[in-house]
Amino acid sequence: MSNGEHTIAVYSGSFDLFTNGHLEVARKAARCFDIVILLVANDPAKNYMFNQNERLLVASCVAEDLSKEGYLVEAHALCDGYVTDYAHQIGASVLVRGLRDVVDYESETKLANVNRSTNPEIETVFIPTPPELGVISSSTVKKVFGPRGWMDKVRCFVPEASVTALAGIMMRRKWDELMVDMGLTAPAEYIDELVAAYTAGPNRCYHNAQHIIHGLEVVDEYLAANEADKLTRDVARFAIFYHDAVYDPHARDNESKSAIAALVAFVNIAAAERNASDFEDRPYFYQTFESVLRESILATEHRHEIDEDRHAVMRLTMELVANVDLAILGEKPEAYQRYARQIRQEFQDFSDSEYAKGRVAVLQRFLDRDCIYSLPWFVDRYELQARRNIQSEIDALVGKA
Repeated sequence: MSNGEHTIAVYSGSFDLFTNGHLEVARKAARCFDIVILLVANDPAKNYMFNQNERLLVASCVAEDLSKEGYLVEAHALCDGYVTDYAHQIGASVLVRGLRDVVDYESETKLANVNRSTNPEIETVFIPTPPELGVISSSTVKKVFGPRGWMDKVRCFVPEASVTALAGIMMRRKWDELMVDMGLTAPAEYIDELVAAYTAGPNRCYHNAQHIIHGLEVVDEYLAANEADKLTRDVARFAIFYHDAVYDPHARDNESKSAIAALVAFVNIAAAERNASDFEDRPYFYQTFESVLRESILATEHRHEIDEDRHAVMRLTMELVANVDLAILGEKPEAYQRYARQIRQEFQDFSDSEYAKGRVAVLQRFLDRDCIYSLPWFVDRYELQARRNIQSEIDALVGKA
């Protein structure tokens, strides 16, 4: 049952989505066998929510997390053929299957018998999931995926690595939608770089892909309920994608550098459209778009109130982006508390007293405002809860300052 000195086990599935039940089976398998392969299969007869590359990305993130725990776990894709043939090719001698209940046992036993008939040298090992995870299925989790707030609901059923990967996938989908709305065709390298920026490094505990998805959801919700110029609609979403593209928790020029990154990206993407027959009819390709984009990202510094003398479209877009960036302050207490913990992690090199002193000062500045939010829609939905959340965090920090 080994390949040389190592026993290789293959845990195959569609993994659409990869749940905590899958994670527990993979972890238990990794304790039993030297190497575990998470094999992402693809059945043309099935309708998947995520394509195979997206599912492989999620499985790879899970495998990376398990590897950090000291296990040898890899994620591979099975494009065609049989799992048993693939296992034989890589020298695996074990197929791992998870069991949730009696129904699973009956169907999995039949599958194990079929696999044994095709390759008698490969054994199937059944690993039951804990009772509390047995009720979780990919199909059930998919029902809560997508609508506003899906991340908070989905993270109850899937590994955090899955949430991070899913946020990156959703970023790509939202980016494609924006490019279509703007009439642009952007090479994949732009969104690839953005996703990489928001999912890399130890300082992205909060300022990550999940933060961007939350921002885009809030923007969409606002735009669905309020009239806005097309320039505002396009710039606001573009700005949310880039407003934290550059992030160092100890730097004070993150917003200006992010604004530059956004401008460079827009100019380069738009340059490819300059030969389009209707280019002259697209006002957002002119300097107006670039200036509004720049000022909207700089508005997320939250250091100054936005000048009332600004042009109406410029002011609205700046206020929208700035208010969206602060929406987390007014979310439900559990979401705010998770945000507060994540911010603390980004400043983990500070002592508790140093962090508390600086954090309280930042939070107090928001409470000292007449209104934390400038747009009525945000005031109605977030202001009261934001003040409660902030005061609660200040109260918890005061004793440490």
